[in-house]
Amino acid sequence: MYRGPFTHEQQVAAEQLLIQLFQLHVANARRKRVVEFAHVSKSGGTTFCQLGNRNGCRSESFSPNNNCLITEFRDQPRYVNGTVHMELVSGVKTNCDVPKKAMDLRLEISCGERRRRLLSRGYSIYANEYTAFGGRPDPRLAHACTNMLTVLQVDQVV
Repeated sequence: MYRGPFTHEQQVAAEQLLIQLFQLHVANARRKRVVEFAHVSKSGGTTFCQLGNRNGCRSESFSPNNNCLITEFRDQPRYVNGTVHMELVSGVKTNCDVPKKAMDLRLEISCGERRRRLLSRGYSIYANEYTAFGGRPDPRLAHACTNMLTVLQVDQVV
């Protein structure tokens, strides 16, 4: 096994390989035509969506409260089990009585159908701030949509 820095020839070959891989990545992204943004809450999703807007992407809404979400997909975040939360409330009225982002199930729309609907409307980016697809019957079946360019942004924990 070789250890140590690359020789000049190895460095050139490695750079050429990386450039080829990047070019394949760009070509594949263009072919897919839709960015599926796997939006992890509180990790810069508003900024990512706004960058998409500034770079010519199209979506249903770029407003800060929608962040590239598509209303009919119902991929908005859900933070609290509403049923359990309401069982905890016992006679005292507070601003927290009704959870703001209570959990509920979404209508599962397949990756193929999502892409078809997005392209028919001229949309090139959308966000999913809920869960990966296919995991309801078994979490091991959860997956990203391979027919779109999936982007996952995470924030550095400070």
